[in-house]
Amino acid sequence: MLEFSQKNVTSLVTSLLVYLCNLQAIAQIDVTYPVNRMVIQRSNANTATVQIAGSYAQPLDVVEARVVARATGQGVSTDWAILQEKPIKGQFNGNLSVRGGWYRVEVRGLRNGKVVVTDSVDRFGVGEVFAIVGHSNAQGSGCTVNGVNLCPSMPGATDDRVTVVALDQTSPDFQQYLNTADTRYLPGLVFSQLQTFNGMAPFAKMAWFWGHMGDVLVQRINVPVLIYNAGFGGTNMEHNYKAAYDIPFTHSFVRYEQRMPYVNLRNLMNLYVPSTGIRAILLNHGENDRENPADLILKHHYGVIDKARQEFNKPDLAWIIALSSFTGKPFENVRLAQLQTINRPGYQTFLGPDLDSISSVADRPDGAHYSPLGQAKAGERWANAITDDILKKITPYEAQQQPLVRIDCATNRQLQLLPPTGSDYSWNTGNTSQSLLVGTGTYSTRVRSVRQETLFPPAVTIVNKAHSLVWDTDANSSPISLPETCTFYVQNEVYNCLPAILPSN
Repeated sequence: MLEFSQKNVTSLVTSLLVYLCNLQAIAQIDVTYPVNRMVIQRSNANTATVQIAGSYAQPLDVVEARVVARATGQGVSTDWAILQEKPIKGQFNGNLSVRGGWYRVEVRGLRNGKVVVTDSVDRFGVGEVFAIVGHSNAQGSGCTVNGVNLCPSMPGATDDRVTVVALDQTSPDFQQYLNTADTRYLPGLVFSQLQTFNGMAPFAKMAWFWGHMGDVLVQRINVPVLIYNAGFGGTNMEHNYKAAYDIPFTHSFVRYEQRMPYVNLRNLMNLYVPSTGIRAILLNHGENDRENPADLILKHHYGVIDKARQEFNKPDLAWIIALSSFTGKPFENVRLAQLQTINRPGYQTFLGPDLDSISSVADRPDGAHYSPLGQAKAGERWANAITDDILKKITPYEAQQQPLVRIDCATNRQLQLLPPTGSDYSWNTGNTSQSLLVGTGTYSTRVRSVRQETLFPPAVTIVNKAHSLVWDTDANSSPISLPETCTFYVQNEVYNCLPAILPSN
């Protein structure tokens, strides 16, 4: 037997306390939700319930949060408010009511009435969320006249508040997406300012006129705007209709077997919209529908709108529809169908811009696509068409609360992470199993629910710290006698786990 005297124990405990004090130097709190540059949909009262969540690595009595407007007049800062009292198992989670604006999110943890840890998210917005559906004049395109591209994209947004999920169409993941239409190959909640060529998930590679539209709109309504782009050049409403209802069609490059082009709308609605909410779909179709009669074009519009509302369980999902048919001239059969869709009573469809009036050769060098001059006009007209009156008439769908990952104790100084039940899982480590054994690090996953919606539980940050000494014997006197092959334990106060440590003999 080894005999530990009071002096031995005091020395050992002192050494451990020094070790633990050194660990305290790296104590932290980590805000993992919302993520940087995320924008969520505001209500018609210009507010949103903002979920704020993350990890902490030392015992805390309370976690508080506030938002601070990034510029004067671009939001309403809040006072510190309690997010969660007595958080457990290394995670905090709570809600804050925030008015429309562009903010820095600040979080602090308190212990015994004192602030001991802080963290922040640099940019976060409560504003408007839109999704684009259309052909090349929605997705972005070039136009070659006499060997010269006269339709290069306009520059991206100049206002910091125009936001997208960036998309690199040259990446291997996007090539896999083209082959599978699986959302696992699209970016997750990774937001950035809309730049000229950083792309817009799920399917656009350039800013086109949407950056300018975003600039004009943001400066008028004074809240951030998040834009998704499901446009697919060379398509029409008939292709969307048939893909939505699984009616086969042939096309030289649109892959029906992947349910393109409608699948892009399906994917953004399932992948992103549960986390961000949405105000409306912006429909920028028409030029490629000109060969169909008006009644058939109308059927395709109703069919796609009805299918989207039913499939995503959003019966009042609004559509703002451009009058757009110009290919050398306007086509009245297309415009008639668009106007009938817009004017259908109680149908939650609204008049967008009249793009057929952008018709000069300078605006459309090839008779269809926009030059930068034409793009500037189209972007401005789209922004002006999304009027305050239309926004008031649309009841938006707000962001859903994201569930937390469960943290359990495991063996070998590890923890087990268990997200909510779903049909498949994609961890940032590459694992695809539901549960994950982890040590120190930051871990995130996306979970596809049985309804095909994607959940993004707030990421979990694990730091091996915040311990207290616990003996594995019943002895409480001094000296303490321990067997030669004894173990004692250091108990983690955050996760309440007992990783074994073997002392020197």
